[in-house]
Amino acid sequence: MCSPVQILFIVTILDLAWSAGGSIIFGEYILKAASQDPGRWTLRFVGFGCVTFALIIHGTALKWGLRLQNLLGILKILVLVVVVGTGFVALSGNMEIEKPRNFENIFEGTTRSPSSFCLALYNVYSIHYVANPYVLI
Repeated sequence: MCSPVQILFIVTILDLAWSAGGSIIFGEYILKAASQDPGRWTLRFVGFGCVTFALIIHGTALKWGLRLQNLLGILKILVLVVVVGTGFVALSGNMEIEKPRNFENIFEGTTRSPSSFCLALYNVYSIHYVANPYVLI
């Protein structure tokens, strides 16, 4: 059985690891949007700035920090709804573009063997970190 101090330490480490990974990805997106080369240290610097800003705003003005967090969450949901809605409009053929044929013969050339399922899961969850193990460091 873990002591309360050990549990607190584990939760803190997991929370910081989650924040660090998310902040590095945030930095990569921000730098790509600004047409900048996302180098290793540049990503870390922008990620550090992101986490520092979040800590400062939540430490000094919790109410405004929560408002900002809720606003960004609502914007994220609205963007997701727009993307999904645009996809459905494109699939229905109501746009002035060629109708996408994304869902015709989607399983053509695939197999149903258990090893194929295992390989697919491995590729989805693992291969990115094997190819670039420094993504979250």
